[in-house]
Amino acid sequence: MYLATFTGGIVAAHLARIPKFCAVARHHLSAVPVILLIIGCLALFRGVYTALPMALLSVAFIFIAAGNTLFGALAWKGSRLIGEVTYSVYLLHGIVLFWVFDGIVRSEGTTFPAAEHWAIVLGCIPVVLGISCATFRFIERPAMDSVPKIMSWIERLRLMSAGPQRPAENASAVAVKPLAGE
Repeated sequence: MYLATFTGGIVAAHLARIPKFCAVARHHLSAVPVILLIIGCLALFRGVYTALPMALLSVAFIFIAAGNTLFGALAWKGSRLIGEVTYSVYLLHGIVLFWVFDGIVRSEGTTFPAAEHWAIVLGCIPVVLGISCATFRFIERPAMDSVPKIMSWIERLRLMSAGPQRPAENASAVAVKPLAGE
């Protein structure tokens, strides 16, 4: 079932290239069913890895991928910043949580109720976002900005190593020796 999640992405990639569909998806009234689909899945289903909630969330994702900004909320500067740093958040949140819970909390030898546990997790959010913003600014963004220059350099190397181009020989003019016994 986990592989089925890619189906929504594949459909979104194709539909996002159709201008008429994007015009419908970008219309401000299209945000209403998208929001209702998301809220409905959160309220009505215990999990999303079954067919119906996955299909409903895929529809919401398809409209967002085609340009729906949920009444402009996804276009806010803060939303765009969080969108840019999500990969860093994905990579770093586990490290920060492990460091906090294994390194700090465990060394104290304390046990605590669920409310304190979640308070600590919430307290880690600004730390993870801060580190993620820094890694995006100083590692990810410079690497992404350097891709065109690096690709141009690789292309120049490829062309230099290929040497001068000669016209291709006519394949039909190549003599083929018959096999023995023919």
